[in-house]
Parts: sequence; C-alpha cells; structure tokens
Amino acid sequence: MKSCIKIHGRTKSGDKMRPSATGQPSQHWTSLLADQYQHNSGISIHWIDGQNREINITRDFWRQCEYGFEHVMQFIRLHDLDYTICHTECAKCQGHSACVAMDQSLGAVA
Repeated sequence: MKSCIKIHGRTKSGDKMRPSATGQPSQHWTSLLADQYQHNSGISIHWIDGQNREINITRDFWRQCEYGFEHVMQFIRLHDLDYTICHTECAKCQGHSACVAMDQSLGAVA
C-alpha cells in the first residue's frame, strides 16, 4: 500500500495526546501533512469524539473543501480536537510500532 498520514486524537472530553504543550501542531508535523496533501498521497484523519466514536475523514473530504488543507486544520481547531500525526506504511498501521503504540494509548481501533 502507498504510505499515508493519519491524525489520531480525542476531544478534550476524552483522553488526549497533544503534539505540543500548547496543543498546537508542531511546524514539522504541519509541514509533513501539507506536503502529503500537496503530493496527493493517501491522507486520513481519525479522532475519538466525546461519545468514544471514531471519525474518519478521508482525502475525498479534503478535495471537497474549498480551502483544502487549511480548511481541515481550521475544522480540527474549531472542534477543539487534540491530535497527533504518524506517518504509516499501511492503512491500519499494522507492523508499525510507533503507530500501534499510539493506537493502544488512545484506545482506538484504527
């Protein structure tokens, strides 16, 4: 499978993993995600909402956004979502230790 970027996170009502102390994405992660979007690679956004439901926003959603990448980032911030980004080789992060550990710590089934 082609590589993809996944964003995992929770709303503030759940357990959180923040990319930085301020809760804002680091410049490296933001650049990495923007680069993947620019090159039309696979991108999916996952987070767990207050009812412990997993939400997945795929690249198709991004294509429909008038403002693309920035629009999605604004959407994430608007809904006060905490998130982290991992670079994966497969859709379900299987065999990728860092991603598996992240999924386990979030209690998410990617």
